[in-house]
Amino acid sequence: MVLGRAIWKSLRLLCLAGTFALTAFNQPTRAQDFSQVFATLPSSMGFVDDGEEADFPKPAGVETGLDRPIPWDKINPRHRNAMASVVENQSFTCQGPVETFLAKPNYYNWLLDHPDSTTALWQKLGAKCVPITALGDNSFRWRDPDHGQVNWTLVHRESDMRVWYASGKIRPTKLMPQSNIEAVLVARYQTGRNSQDRPAIRHQYQLFLRTDSRATAMAARFLGASLPKIAEQYMGQLQLFFHGMAWLDEEQPRRSQKLVDGIVPPEVLRPVVGMAKPETPQITKPVSAPLANIP
Repeated sequence: MVLGRAIWKSLRLLCLAGTFALTAFNQPTRAQDFSQVFATLPSSMGFVDDGEEADFPKPAGVETGLDRPIPWDKINPRHRNAMASVVENQSFTCQGPVETFLAKPNYYNWLLDHPDSTTALWQKLGAKCVPITALGDNSFRWRDPDHGQVNWTLVHRESDMRVWYASGKIRPTKLMPQSNIEAVLVARYQTGRNSQDRPAIRHQYQLFLRTDSRATAMAARFLGASLPKIAEQYMGQLQLFFHGMAWLDEEQPRRSQKLVDGIVPPEVLRPVVGMAKPETPQITKPVSAPLANIP
């Protein structure tokens, strides 16, 4: 029984330790808290409905979309080699779901660039989060006395992509030794308009994780084919961590205003203007975020 519980906690850390999702919870076993917090709002998570069209223009000669490769030539050499080693020799890799939601691109970008402030917003909404410390130079730290410490650095920023590199030590349980981890997290997204000419975003994240943890490897072997599905659900929680507040501002601005005061600069929340719809719209089929609790 004890071994099984340790394996399960190791799996949760496998899916979370290389992500900001771990930084947002007091305990890894409470990864459903973001969904539970949103369930208390007056209306459910209002993603673009199946019957609604969202346009994501693709300028001629410009590479956009959710399948863009990591731009290695634009990443600082002091991070590039370590990141390439993680991607080429990862212990585990997974992708989150493709999601389409209503949000101001400027606000969504700001949340991606300020995970410490994003955590503060979730705390004001009621989620039980461990603070993220800004270290300067686009670096951040999560530290928990029971589960270790992970440092994150935003190594690449574009209008439709963010790339982070992380390293640190984690402890799946108090009785187990710390394990070294390295991770590369890629956030890919597109901006467009919905059929009511409101700003919409489509995104998907990808995680590469390398760890020396034997317990983590045991968890992967133990769970087998169910591991990818569980990992995708946790990646969905990570995506919700970043886009939930942007959606809330678009759908419930009065409630959002009470949260952002003193945290988000006013200019970040200004309405988006000047985004013309393409003459030949490209229709996408949006999906909802995975909000189901994990047993």
